[in-house]
Amino acid sequence: MKAYGFETFFEATRFWTSRLEYNETKDKYEINDIMGPDEYKEHVNNNSYTNYLVYWQFHKALEYIDLLKNNSAKYFKEFKNRINLSNEEIEDWKEKKDKLYLLKPDENFIIEQFEGYKSLNEINLDKYRKLKAGEIFNDMGWEEILNSKVTKQADVVMLIYLLSDMFDKKIIKANYNYYEPLTTHDSSLSHSIHAAVASRVNELKKAYKHFEMAAKVDLGKEMQSSNEGLHAASFGGLWQSIILGFCGVKIKNNVLYINPKLPKRWNYISFNITVRKNKLNISITEQKIVINILDKNTDLIINLNDKKYNIKNMNKIIHDYHF
Repeated sequence: MKAYGFETFFEATRFWTSRLEYNETKDKYEINDIMGPDEYKEHVNNNSYTNYLVYWQFHKALEYIDLLKNNSAKYFKEFKNRINLSNEEIEDWKEKKDKLYLLKPDENFIIEQFEGYKSLNEINLDKYRKLKAGEIFNDMGWEEILNSKVTKQADVVMLIYLLSDMFDKKIIKANYNYYEPLTTHDSSLSHSIHAAVASRVNELKKAYKHFEMAAKVDLGKEMQSSNEGLHAASFGGLWQSIILGFCGVKIKNNVLYINPKLPKRWNYISFNITVRKNKLNISITEQKIVINILDKNTDLIINLNDKKYNIKNMNKIIHDYHF
């Protein structure tokens, strides 16, 4: 982070500061004329995914500033001079964060994808969800798609996946249930994220169905989609749906959480991860979690179904449970 990470992050914060527009009537800063993750909706205002991620950007930048002030004062002084970061600019970031316009969950806990999404036309998507990617255009023109509740890929679902700590379980579940039927999954990046979110809200049958669909992008019977190359980003999504979804791996406040919900047809899974320079091999069955500590470098608390272990004086953890 000191070599280049902080500078990259702070320059990105400066970009989003420049992208905001002040709405005097609302007394809020907005992000207008944008496309969010959903590529079937362009030139929209206040896409929730984007606005919430920018809020997180400001929050994290200010958190980093406090971290550097308190732990690396000499470096921070040099860093501020190098990128010409003033106290006035930092105060401006605070104001932008506090006044950034965020669409809040409604009475049904639904976060509107962008301003005006709820007023779009409702259409029956059953037919199009069974077709190949892009075949919806055989029946509908671009203007009709733009003005209808049809979503190409995870958008609000991507938001509640990435920033799950900002929303409680009922909001995450409500938004998954609302947006999934409106999504055609015409992007290879969509099913894997839906699989991860579905597993987190205990929709395990749906989660595994999404996982299968994601895997079939390159592993199906008809793999013409891979004629011009494999979908590398989709592979990354598959890995996340397994490790961060079904295996319930999560890092929060320097604690590693593992809360698995394996599909019924899976008897065993094993994988390696590195957390804060600690290399771990994790094996999961229906009855136990076994963690072999391959390389230990820093203290690490591991929370397994609400039971805590500290690897400091351990080389192996065996945790019995049944899900």
